[in-house]
Amino acid sequence: MTQTIELNVNGALSLVTADPGTPLIYVLRNDLKLKGTRFGCGAGVCGCCTVLLDGCGIQSCNTPVSAAQGREVTTIEGLGGKAAAHPLQQAFVEEQAASALLPDRHRHGRRGAARRQSVVDGGRDPFRARHPSVPVRP
Repeated sequence: MTQTIELNVNGALSLVTADPGTPLIYVLRNDLKLKGTRFGCGAGVCGCCTVLLDGCGIQSCNTPVSAAQGREVTTIEGLGGKAAAHPLQQAFVEEQAASALLPDRHRHGRRGAARRQSVVDGGRDPFRARHPSVPVRP
């Protein structure tokens, strides 16, 4: 049974009509068009769907939208601003985490690796430069 739910997402109040048990990620991505929150494992294990709920990290794939009613939800889009990136956003750039957000065809194989290297930091790997002892997965 659907109902109207008021959400405070990134400081903006929104009314959505959804079943109270709908995972929060679906409302964020489909109804509110906030695509920064990603769907990963669907079990709350991988962390792709993490958002802040009243300042605490939660997995939005296994949190019902009703749990967010009357609380403050912050997504990656709600961090930082146009003038300066939030430290988390900057870390995504520095550590090439944005490459995890590319479609699968760009993540696998040599073409994907070449594309990531050319897109981020002019082909250099800043993480590898700072952390040379960390093993690289084949």
